[in-house]
Amino acid sequence: EVTVSSPTSFVATAAIPTSSIKLPSGDGYGFKVLTTELEVATDGSSYEYGILADIELVLGGSRLPLSLVGQFVPSDATVAIEMSNNNVGLTNAMGIPGFDITSLTAKNTYVGGVPKGVGFAVSGKIPNFLKELGVNPNTPFTAAIEFGVGVTVGMGLGSRNGGSPDIVSIQNVLSAKYMQASFSTVGATIAGVEYRKGLHLVFDGMFGKTPVFVDGSIAPSERIIEFEIGSFDLAGFKFDESKGKLVWTAQDVELGFSG
Repeated sequence: EVTVSSPTSFVATAAIPTSSIKLPSGDGYGFKVLTTELEVATDGSSYEYGILADIELVLGGSRLPLSLVGQFVPSDATVAIEMSNNNVGLTNAMGIPGFDITSLTAKNTYVGGVPKGVGFAVSGKIPNFLKELGVNPNTPFTAAIEFGVGVTVGMGLGSRNGGSPDIVSIQNVLSAKYMQASFSTVGATIAGVEYRKGLHLVFDGMFGKTPVFVDGSIAPSERIIEFEIGSFDLAGFKFDESKGKLVWTAQDVELGFSG
């Protein structure tokens, strides 16, 4: 499959859905590649190569399904490799009631063939004791950290997918179904989640019965705030859904609005 977005920009993908590669293994131990997908992306003179694969690791007779994501950027000789187990199934982790872990990801980054960065991510459900703070104990979370290639720390609560429970609900006035906070010195992607450079905050919820979405980031070179507000009535006037974006740099200020 090839997707062309401009004369100098395209993405080519090749899937090998029935691949099965078995490496030599001992009794009760093995390594098997089940499916593979290769990707090449170019934008002008820059290229990126990627690989996605489903792997089965056998340890002591136990089968451990893993997902592998790899990326190679020739322009800066960077290779990033992630290994994820998306079916951990650990309940009441560390003996904490309600603290469930569903997935774990480990990331290694190499620059010029030399190990440069290490990252980790964990997803699951928050513990029950946070209910005392008004937080829904069924709230899913994702936390990530990376160091070596700059520093990245991030955490997200809830989900932007439909049907997820509210994280908090305050007297039917303010509720949130997704919140994210992160800080990154260079920007990073860990376990499929993008963490922008600088301080980044996201809120997706309701003010009364009006949907509200705010996405803001503060970096040394620029500040960006994007927002979406659903339709609402005020003083006899009806306002339809509106969107806006504010970009503030040292040189100028840009404001866009529609609604």
